[in-house]
Amino acid sequence: MNKLFTLIFALFLLVCVAQTSEEKTTVVQITSDNSDIIKTGNWLVEFFAPWCGHCKRLAPIYEELAQLYNVDIDNSKVKIAQVNCVDHQSVCSKYDIKGYPTIKYLSEGEIKDYRGSRDKNSFITYLDNMSKSPILIIESKEQLKEKLQENKVSFIFISSGSESKDKKILNEYKIVTKQIQDVECPNFLVVMDQSLVNDDILPIKADQQPILLVYKDNEYQSYQVNNENGMSVNQWVRVNQFPLVSELTYSNQHMLTVSFKKIVMFVFTKKPTADNIQHMKSIASSKQFKSNPTDFGFTYIVENTFANWISSFKLEKTPAILVFPEKMDIYYYEESIDPLDKSSVLQFLSDVNNNKYSLKYLNRLGYYLDKIEEFMVEYLYYIVGLIIVIPIILFFTCSGESKEKDQ
Repeated sequence: MNKLFTLIFALFLLVCVAQTSEEKTTVVQITSDNSDIIKTGNWLVEFFAPWCGHCKRLAPIYEELAQLYNVDIDNSKVKIAQVNCVDHQSVCSKYDIKGYPTIKYLSEGEIKDYRGSRDKNSFITYLDNMSKSPILIIESKEQLKEKLQENKVSFIFISSGSESKDKKILNEYKIVTKQIQDVECPNFLVVMDQSLVNDDILPIKADQQPILLVYKDNEYQSYQVNNENGMSVNQWVRVNQFPLVSELTYSNQHMLTVSFKKIVMFVFTKKPTADNIQHMKSIASSKQFKSNPTDFGFTYIVENTFANWISSFKLEKTPAILVFPEKMDIYYYEESIDPLDKSSVLQFLSDVNNNKYSLKYLNRLGYYLDKIEEFMVEYLYYIVGLIIVIPIILFFTCSGESKEKDQ
């Protein structure tokens, strides 16, 4: 009896300790009642389930992070928070949480998936970078040269010298840079003094109008206010944030699918050669895509990097070419197309655009269930309204018919 009492008492103490530690956590607890607080400011939010093993392993690291950033919560540059998806399913559904733990960075309503390593130093490096302005004000010619020599896409806004003339384009530029800021984002540069720009650095001359350029693939392109494609600054920056051909990574996958209507993916067994990359660039720069630059985004992938995922497509051979019109669960694939033959690929892409090929599915049932879920979320209020209204209409209709029969 004494042993049983001791065991019960020990279990009671464990429960109390667990509850106490949970109450004392420095991590901000997001619930269905207070979820609006993460719409403003900078937040790193973990969506977790209590039974999840990975979540339990992350817990002490996440607590250390919270103790670092949440000490002075009102003045913190970023706040550390979490959502218990078992207790607050509505919040997790709102953020489209499919697995645990999922970690997202929210900045003034902009939402980005955290895809880095889950150790304290990686979190700190990420948060310190993300909490800074994505825009760099250029102070010298040497600094501008140095940034343009980096192996990445660079956007350059050059001031006209007039605040009123700059205002519209500069404001739009600032908004989109914040929206696409991430670990692998381009350089976003602002030159307020046109004297810092000369022929040795940029192939332009001083202008009375503000100038917005992108430098990628060793070439410059300028944004035209009245461009023939009718693109806003936001659209133009999103389309041009990638090189002509990008290697597909976990970090850029989402942004690519958001920026382009379709993603063209070349699949290689090994890292593509310089000739392979030049071949892909020649396809991506083809004239047939100039009039509608948002139609296709071009990427490549090395098979052994995403071995399990690539194996699900059951490709006959590599190199191969896949085209994704949405998220990467539906696709076009034709084994007879030679990815290394430019004319063959261009014809294939033209036929895809003209709906001459049938879609293939990694998981047809899952795809349609997701579509139904998206439809229900989008039209939830209408569906609830119909569920309420239809029985009322049927009731009065049936009541009216009954009265007529009685008469």
